[in-house]
Amino acid sequence: MACAALVFSLLLTACDGGSHAEIEPVPIELEVVRLDHKVFRTPPDSMLWRCRQLQAELGPFWQLYVEDILQAAALEDPRLPLALNTFTSDPDWMEAQVAIDSALGDLAGPVADMKDAFGRLKVVFPDSITPRVIVFNSCFNYGLYPTDTELAIGAECLIGPGQRVIVPRS
Repeated sequence: MACAALVFSLLLTACDGGSHAEIEPVPIELEVVRLDHKVFRTPPDSMLWRCRQLQAELGPFWQLYVEDILQAAALEDPRLPLALNTFTSDPDWMEAQVAIDSALGDLAGPVADMKDAFGRLKVVFPDSITPRVIVFNSCFNYGLYPTDTELAIGAECLIGPGQRVIVPRS
């Protein structure tokens, strides 16, 4: 509790609006994975292949995604491709994905902002790692899902309150 109070007071005083020294970011490489695109743009008859491909590409994060974030099925469960096909063909989630694509576009602006932020972090903490950024659709289960090596962002949390999938139906 004392630690939380200390952190809170440090954050509060650090954001007092006073003048601060500007930190110029160092150039960094930032890997951004659009997991939402990879899952939602996979034809139903290719989902098993996509699961294997994403396991190889994302490693342990793929298991976290399907088991913890989506709660679709266990990684080795043969029904996993079916569960993902059900998710990606659901009309509400298809509409949410269209809203995500519309709201986020190609992510050029947010990626540039993240590069600057992580570049500044590298100046202050040179030994810090730059996480791989993964953009995913989480069924509104998670807005952020950080691991030791990834910063995963629930894209559906960024689509805005005016979307039909968010506004209660009459």
